[in-house]
Formats: sequence, C-alpha cells, structure tokens
Amino acid sequence: MRTDSSRAPIRSCTRLVVTSLAVGAIASKLQTWSSSPSGLARLANARAKNEPMSLSPTRILRQQMARVLLLMVLLWIPALWAAEHAAKSVLVLYGDTEVPAYKIFDPALREAVSAASKDRVVFYTEYVNVPRFPEQKQQDAFVALLRERYGNRKIDVLVAVGPAAFDFISSRKDLVLTNAPLVHGLLSTARMQNHASSRLAAGVPVDFGGIATIELALRLHPEAQRLVLVTGGGDFGHGWEQRLRAETAKLAGKVKIEFLTGVPTSKLLEGLSALPPKTVVFTPGYFTDGAGDVTVPRDAVAAMTARSAAPIYTPYETHLGTGAVGGVVTTFGALGHQTGAI
Repeated sequence: MRTDSSRAPIRSCTRLVVTSLAVGAIASKLQTWSSSPSGLARLANARAKNEPMSLSPTRILRQQMARVLLLMVLLWIPALWAAEHAAKSVLVLYGDTEVPAYKIFDPALREAVSAASKDRVVFYTEYVNVPRFPEQKQQDAFVALLRERYGNRKIDVLVAVGPAAFDFISSRKDLVLTNAPLVHGLLSTARMQNHASSRLAAGVPVDFGGIATIELALRLHPEAQRLVLVTGGGDFGHGWEQRLRAETAKLAGKVKIEFLTGVPTSKLLEGLSALPPKTVVFTPGYFTDGAGDVTVPRDAVAAMTARSAAPIYTPYETHLGTGAVGGVVTTFGALGHQTGAI
C-alpha cells in the first residue's frame, strides 16, 4: 500500500541542495563588502570620526534584498521539512472486535504498510460490530461516530477487513470517507464481484477452501458415508450455506449430505453428540446461532468439537487448537502482509 512516489527522495535531496547553495550565496554576498579593503577603510574612518558611514543607494538596496532573501530561505526550510515528512493516515475497519483472525492480520498489515512507505504512517482502527449490533439505529450511530472523528481529518487510505466491514462501507452512501481509496482484506472473489465499486483500489481475494477441506476430509476417511455441514445464522452463516450447497452438489451419490443451518447451539450440540460412525463434519463456525445468540466462530467450533461424536474439519487457521482435526487453511498473517504491500 504505497503512499508516495519512488522519486520523492530525489526531489527532497535536490531541494535541500538548492537551499544550501542559496544560503551560501547569500552569506557570501553579505561578507563581500566587509571583507574588501576599501570597505574596511571606510568603516575605520567612519568609526574614528564617530560619524555614521554613508552607503550608496545601490548597496543599501542590495543589502535589503539579501536580508529579505535570507529570511525567506530560513522560513522555507522548516516548511519544506514538514511537507516532506508529513504523516499518511490509514483507517482500518474490522467487522468484529473479538475475531482472533483480525489480531493476526492487523500487525502484519501495519508492518507491510510501514515498510512500503517512506513517510510516517498513522493508523486508526474502528470496529463495525454488525453481528453484535445489527439494528439500523446502531449502524446510524456508528456512521455519526465516524463523521465526528474523521470528518475534518484527511484519510489517505481506507481498508475494510472482512465481509461485514466491506458490506457496511459499500452500503452506506452517507459515510463521510467517500474520497479515500478503498482497499479490501479477507474478502472472497465472489463477494468482491457482488459489490463492485469505483472506489475499490485493490485487494487480495481469498478462498478459504471449503470444498478443498471437505475433499481432504473424505480422502482421510474413505469409509465415510455421511457428511454433515454446520453453518449459523446471519449473513456469515447464509453466505457459507449457499456456497457449500453449490460446491458439494458434485458429491451427491458419493456420501449422504446433511445441512445443519441456523440451529440453536444447545440443540446443535445435542445432535452432534449423537452422530453415528462413518460421519464427517465440516463447519466454518458462526457468529450467530439459530436462537440469535452471538459468539465468534472459534468459540463455536470449540463447543462443537467438545461434544461431537464425529471428527470436525474447518477452513480457518484460528480454529486449530480447538479440537478440530484441521483443514486447507490460509494464514492470516500472510494475507495481512500481502494486503499491506499493495
């Protein structure tokens, strides 16, 4: 995410060299009169007679011009320094405060942006939290907050990380940050195409490997006769459900496919604990269950693995260590570096 031109260092050096030459030339002009023999003699005679020394109008004009020029140069140097070292501002919007993936993505993004820019970079971070506060009045209040904080502040780049943040930015035409170029992170290619925007500068599309993980699980369990796909409610859950129905259509006839979508957590855990042998479970986790209870995908997966009678596979690296077997995962740190390096 480059915030300046590669030729800027050359311009800076050139300006400083010109400034130094100008100061040297002025100093030389100011010393010419006092260092010349005739000048020194006239100064000595004037002092001996206690008389003010007269100067020609031309010499007086030259001295006044030299003083003005010297003052202009001295005022120009701090302004030039400040302009060349002005900070760039990056506002990063995340979907939820509790998602572990963002805690991996964010430091990698900051490191990559800072490394790509010769200017100092100031980061601002905000959380949309739509899964926790889906009411329209809450979203309006968040927009008002952004206006209050950033209405009079220049934002050079706006980064929307995750589907919730990107959908929020794309749907709010009244958002104050309409002139900042938009970069997306952790967004699938399909989601990016569905929300084409003239503001969209760039992004790193990602595929979290739903079907790839399912095919891996079936290879590791060739005896499997049943595939259970668990998704939650809300936009996150419905998006995954639609994707999995399309991707697993080719598996029909090979295994029995069962969807558990938007089920309350207590009922879901009860069903998973009673699964028969030769069953494999795939889940991306969920933010909201069928009862409207809010959680984060990692915690949802941890609860499922603690009760499931069948092995559980997942497409996210942050779900490893919860008891899930694993999956075809992409590291969030690598995605953060790639997004920041744009």
